[in-house]
Amino acid sequence: MSDRIKCTARLNELLESNFFIAKSYKRIMKSVKEENLQTFFRKKASKRFQFAIELSEEIGFLKEAYSSYGPFSPSKRKINISPEENLISLLKKAIKKDKKILKDYNHAMSVINEGSTREILLRHMSIIEKSILELKTLKAATMEVAQTKPHVTAQI
Repeated sequence: MSDRIKCTARLNELLESNFFIAKSYKRIMKSVKEENLQTFFRKKASKRFQFAIELSEEIGFLKEAYSSYGPFSPSKRKINISPEENLISLLKKAIKKDKKILKDYNHAMSVINEGSTREILLRHMSIIEKSILELKTLKAATMEVAQTKPHVTAQI
């Protein structure tokens, strides 16, 4: 498999993962009741959709624009959020997904040598790392509130 095809395959995987995570953030956004949390997750979803668009454009620049893989079709992966899930469990899931995609980005970096593509991936990775820290901070704060007021759970 040529380097260009490997690169395009990795970018397609990242593209699909970013669409999936964006959808997950939108689902979380719709499930929380607090307006500031809705805004937080709306911004996260928007950023991931932006990542997907950038990756799609980069694939086009590599002149492989889906020719080997057919047109892109969004993932059929299920996004499961049950009504009884609390905010802490949703945050744990979001952190887990961000950590997984960060590993995927690292793996992609090992096969991608194109300078502009690497710059895009590095920028995305930096933002995802920041996102993980924000989610962990939000989770810790939510857990702290839940411990101080055991009868109050975070509203979803």
